[in-house]
Amino acid sequence: MYRKLENQAAETVQAAIDKLKWDMPVEIKFEQPPNPDMGDLATNVAFQLAGNLKKSPADISLIILENLELPPLIDRAETKGPYLNFFINQTRFFQQVFKSVGEEYGQLELQDQSIILEHTSANPNGPLHIGHIRNAIIGDSLSRILRMGGYPLETQYYVNDMGRQIAMIVWGLQNLDYQLDPEKKPDVEMGKLYFQVNQTLKSNPEIKTEIDAILKTYEQEFPPQLEELFKEVVDKCLAGVMETSQRLHIHHDKFVWESRFIREGRVDAILQELAGYTQENEVLYLDLNQFGVEKELILRRSDGTSLYSTRDLAYHEEKAVKADISIDILGSDHKLALEQLSLALELVGCKKPEVI
Repeated sequence: MYRKLENQAAETVQAAIDKLKWDMPVEIKFEQPPNPDMGDLATNVAFQLAGNLKKSPADISLIILENLELPPLIDRAETKGPYLNFFINQTRFFQQVFKSVGEEYGQLELQDQSIILEHTSANPNGPLHIGHIRNAIIGDSLSRILRMGGYPLETQYYVNDMGRQIAMIVWGLQNLDYQLDPEKKPDVEMGKLYFQVNQTLKSNPEIKTEIDAILKTYEQEFPPQLEELFKEVVDKCLAGVMETSQRLHIHHDKFVWESRFIREGRVDAILQELAGYTQENEVLYLDLNQFGVEKELILRRSDGTSLYSTRDLAYHEEKAVKADISIDILGSDHKLALEQLSLALELVGCKKPEVI
């Protein structure tokens, strides 16, 4: 691009010489002035013309200046004694630079290790909070850096579409007189309903049994009417979350729905793989004391339903198979869950994720 600038400046000087009918060969070369205040390019072409024209180089430079027709990349020209100095039009120059290098400028050669990077993955029961935004920004920034580094990479959003929080909102839709405002952001509306159900649950703890029944029926039977309600809650909330993400220019390549791991039998499969390490006392759990983690990892509730951690194990097992490197962007509140997840994955011979 700099060479193009020099060529334009040289053509401009030559055009002025031709216009003046100074029919003598010259070699127009440029150098960088010692001081930025003196311009970006300087030529001493006047010295080459002085002998034939019988004029001082300073006078010749001034005459050339008066006959210049500046190209778009040159903002202005002026003389400094015998030198003719040019000042770049910075705006146009850098527009041309960015246009010429394109989006792939600086991208390294293709690497041989593929990456799945999961970030944001907020529960679809309300709008994103500052912690989610932190993870989203870090995840999206890292994905751009890794892509420029040549890594084949896919960003994923893990959608918790069958957790207890969703069952609570479904119960709210069925039992509370709450009208969602279609004019407002859907994730905000779902968050308000979720809060209202929580308040109702505090004063009426017996409701927990009804919510548990909804969750159990959904996971074990997937009845169409209930499935439609779960989908409505998740879709609306996710639409609001994506609206927020798009305002930050944050993009996900793929959305992975956790219910798929139940439907496809992947959760049952991971439990089978862990069968030699699990214990059962009303709930099915993994005792991690021998590994230095005091809190056991609950894998299945007493009513037979799975937990987020169980489905997350199946998800991470899939990522480990599909990519050479798996990266999770998590908050500090996931420290214990991450320890438990990593140990469980090691027990089934699966690579644990890199975590930020």
